[in-house]
Amino acid sequence: MVLPGAPYSLYPDPMQLKGVLESVFTASAPVHERYDGRHTWSAAVLLGRLPAAVNGDLETQSRVTMQQLSESIFDGHPTRLVDVTMSDHAIGGQAGLLLTGRVRYAIDGLPSRYDTLTLLLVGVDDGSVVVAATLVPNDTDATLARQAAAALDSVTIR
Repeated sequence: MVLPGAPYSLYPDPMQLKGVLESVFTASAPVHERYDGRHTWSAAVLLGRLPAAVNGDLETQSRVTMQQLSESIFDGHPTRLVDVTMSDHAIGGQAGLLLTGRVRYAIDGLPSRYDTLTLLLVGVDDGSVVVAATLVPNDTDATLARQAAAALDSVTIR
């Protein structure tokens, strides 16, 4: 995956979303700076791996991961995942699934009303599952949205 360039900025160290993803690399770009006087709401691109403890087939793993991301990545604000679609999306001969859904929220001072969450899960030969995701608020500038989509399109498995 080629993470997007400016105005996206790469967090330099891998992170972990406990219980959801491990070894996560993120890049984000501001959409609403200081929307509440302090915080910035951003579009984001993620690349990580499912923890080994996540069991089940790829479809089950993808549904669980989609729900977990929709609940864990929005600064503790209440969210509701809706309109989820799923399709086969093999990468480099490896089985994969592409999911898209809307994560709805209502946050005081924030003009955005939902993020489109796109999630790509690909099983690899060692048994692990690679996860690439984009989170794009509904009122994101078209250039930022295209950069996020291009990053997801750049995923390869070797």
